[in-house]
Amino acid sequence: MGILVVSPSPLFKDVLAGILADRDLDGVIFTEPSLAASAVTETSPRVALVDEATDPDCVTGILAQVRKLPACRLIFLGQEKNDMVVFDSKKALINEVGDFIDAVKDSSQGAGTQGL
Repeated sequence: MGILVVSPSPLFKDVLAGILADRDLDGVIFTEPSLAASAVTETSPRVALVDEATDPDCVTGILAQVRKLPACRLIFLGQEKNDMVVFDSKKALINEVGDFIDAVKDSSQGAGTQGL
């Protein structure tokens, strides 16, 4: 599956639909926050776009389901500040301490960058 969009705002969803359609991105599914956790389970999106206005309890459910996926990019979109926060989730096994240290080093090298 491609992209899951979660927002309580019909207008915000319409704006995102227009932006995503103009870029030929296939597999976009729009859902209500209350249905988002089950939508993550059912669709296994590679990207989930979440409106920051989404109820925190719904966000907790989304996070719990995204954690179960092998990989997912979770993007929180802030309407007020016109910003976004991007989280990349990837499952990995820790076979030895070095695996953990490598993951910490890899993630810290990109921390603090302004652009993606």
